[in-house]
Amino acid sequence: MKVAFWGESAQSNAGINMRAVASVFLMLYPEVEVGLYTADTQKRAPAGKGPFGKRRVSGPERKHGNFTACRSTAPEDKVREKLCFIDCGSGMDDKKRKILKQAEIVVVNLWQDEREIHRFFLEEARFLPQSLILISNYCSQSRLDKKYLERVYRAEPERIMVISENTEFDYASARGRAMNFVSRENRTPGSLRNQRFLEELKVISQSLLRHTGFMCGAATGERENR
Repeated sequence: MKVAFWGESAQSNAGINMRAVASVFLMLYPEVEVGLYTADTQKRAPAGKGPFGKRRVSGPERKHGNFTACRSTAPEDKVREKLCFIDCGSGMDDKKRKILKQAEIVVVNLWQDEREIHRFFLEEARFLPQSLILISNYCSQSRLDKKYLERVYRAEPERIMVISENTEFDYASARGRAMNFVSRENRTPGSLRNQRFLEELKVISQSLLRHTGFMCGAATGERENR
């Protein structure tokens, strides 16, 4: 199943958000194989299955320039499902629109800017009925909060997710250490900010799991019985 991460503008942090979500998703659901792809560099990626050019990795996490790839952390015989996260960056063109339409789920990354939010709902939302909205660098004190999207644009509450800014994760991710950061902070949070950041990512991962549908039995069944 393909899950595309895309943003209206560079400030929406689509790529960084994708790596953050993928890292926590792997931690929560190690039996699910997660592959990271990038739409912008697919022509330079090694040949692989599917139209996006799979990035082959030799370990749980490996850096490809500014792009980090992950796979399942579970033994091969316990890997049950495959999930493809695709970094579509920001902006829109024919190539990206085609990829977004092919994806089963599109995570639309927006920041709390009125013009950007309005442009998305006016121009792009009708083309992406399968979209979930992820508000980047979220500030609950802003006028443009979750309730604003629900009230003004009739966005469904269960399709709106939020993620706070975290420069520590950005630094770790840029150096290929996203999963190390997540694992460490999950064991012993270094700050209340990091603890809140991880809790937000867990909520996002759980929401994605629900919306993928076909993975629910494989990924959640054992946990519900523990």
